[in-house]
Amino acid sequence: MRRIVSASTNPGDLVLDFFAGSGTFGESAARGGRDFILIDSNPEAVEIMRERLAFAHPDCASSR
Repeated sequence: MRRIVSASTNPGDLVLDFFAGSGTFGESAARGGRDFILIDSNPEAVEIMRERLAFAHPDCASSR
């Protein structure tokens, strides 16, 4: 995913994942200096993403 993000976008770009699952794409984007929007209808997946991406956006990790 890191290679896809870096090949397809530039630092500072916004990436969007409509089926985010565990947030791998979002983590790759964050570590590459990109902003991201992740969408998933599964509440368990959203919780996993929230915990996984707390390093990138601590304010999101604490919101519900």
